[in-house]
Amino acid sequence: MNKEHYFEDGRWHHTWHQSDLKTLDMCPERAHLMWSGAVQDIEGDAAVLGTACHNAVEQLIKPLYPGAIPVHGDESHFELHEAFGHHLDDLVPTITHWNSYKSKADLFKLGTIKLDSWYEQVYPLLHPLDVEVGFDQVLFEDDERVVRMTGRIDLIDDGLGLVDWKFPKRDYTREKW
Repeated sequence: MNKEHYFEDGRWHHTWHQSDLKTLDMCPERAHLMWSGAVQDIEGDAAVLGTACHNAVEQLIKPLYPGAIPVHGDESHFELHEAFGHHLDDLVPTITHWNSYKSKADLFKLGTIKLDSWYEQVYPLLHPLDVEVGFDQVLFEDDERVVRMTGRIDLIDDGLGLVDWKFPKRDYTREKW
């Protein structure tokens, strides 16, 4: 067992993270092997690209006060791309498998395209109330076990509700965001 699944107070306690569900959805066997400790999660180039984009978006939105309407213009666009470059610099050394892209330059080029599309299609619609909000929710509890879900909500927005940022590999239309 591990810290997410343990026996205490005469009951089993199971804590699942929101990312566990995505792993399970993509490949149940891989999820089982990761949860059992038989394999380690790899840090691929596509995941690093998504994380760098996500972090740049978060950095741009976080300073806004609750309910503020984002300012769309040259300064915020520059801030978004500057943040992306810094996050990419920090994350590229963590890549253990280059699967989709050939170099950091390729990651930067595609990330710039993704962020430009997000900036034009999504950013003007935002009315952020909070960013990166943690949650810890009991889903089931009885005399034998407690099952909970934990994670982070990327954005709570006045119009969009709860938002989980994704930066899709190919389709950059608003419906895919």
